[in-house]
Amino acid sequence: MTKPADKNGYSATARPRGLKTRLIKAVRPAIAAMPPWMGHPVAAVVGELVYWVARKSRRAAISNISHVMGPVSRRTLKKTVRHVFHNVMRNYYELCRAPDLTDATVDRMIEFDESGWQKIKELHDSGRGVLLASAHFGSFDMVTQVLARHDVEVTVLVARINPPWLSDFISDLRATRGVELLLVDQDDKGVNLSALKESIRILRDNGVLGVVVDRNQEQKGVKIKFFGYDTIVASGIAKMALRTNSPVVIGIARRLNTYRFSLTFEEPIEPVGSASNEEDVVALMTQIFARVQYHISQNPEQWVLLQPVWPTAAGAEH
Repeated sequence: MTKPADKNGYSATARPRGLKTRLIKAVRPAIAAMPPWMGHPVAAVVGELVYWVARKSRRAAISNISHVMGPVSRRTLKKTVRHVFHNVMRNYYELCRAPDLTDATVDRMIEFDESGWQKIKELHDSGRGVLLASAHFGSFDMVTQVLARHDVEVTVLVARINPPWLSDFISDLRATRGVELLLVDQDDKGVNLSALKESIRILRDNGVLGVVVDRNQEQKGVKIKFFGYDTIVASGIAKMALRTNSPVVIGIARRLNTYRFSLTFEEPIEPVGSASNEEDVVALMTQIFARVQYHISQNPEQWVLLQPVWPTAAGAEH
């Protein structure tokens, strides 16, 4: 379950539940009851409909994928972006099923990188915190269904999305198997610092903190090259790593086929330098995004981020 609410309101479930949240929770069992042979094609059809209706998200995805794929035909680009939307809905379908799946069923769905996880465990056992970095890629939401049963307590930073009722619903599903969630909320001045302070405490207590790095909540940060283009990325993960001397490990949940995925962990990236030195922050963020870039380049249709990453014409349609 999610972390209990404390005086700073860290819990993802600390907020009151509205009518829409209760309604969608009532509908979830019907979605979960669809077997995969039915649920995945239905999810793809819903994704196709969303592609045509959600103009802002479509433009963002077109911008992102065009940066990834480079000069390709309009038909190829649009086909890939449509598959992005199909995969978004497949992820939601799988997340709706998660509370009803047995641990054995979840394990059968996943090729888990035991040797990579062992390196994370060794870092934890040696008294160091670990930043587990991922992206909106593949079956990334299923990661929280796996990690709680692998010896080391993991806390995952979760960005609050709009609408809030959907954010509450998704957060509850992500926490189904016991991974703790730390809500990153925003106020008028940007991201609330409470979550950052709690994250630092977790790392200094040699905890494992999960962070999804490819969505910039604040539109502030540092400039790096990503797929050869300048963009601004949130630098919080690098600053936390440098401040606490915590290595960064890239964890990627790649969709292998309709029903299965692999969860792999790369070699740790050791932080070098100071959090107060922007050059050191940029260097670490560049390393992190270089590894994320590799995975996205292999399967662009699995990059399911529907917000623009590059400061272009906000995803102008081609």
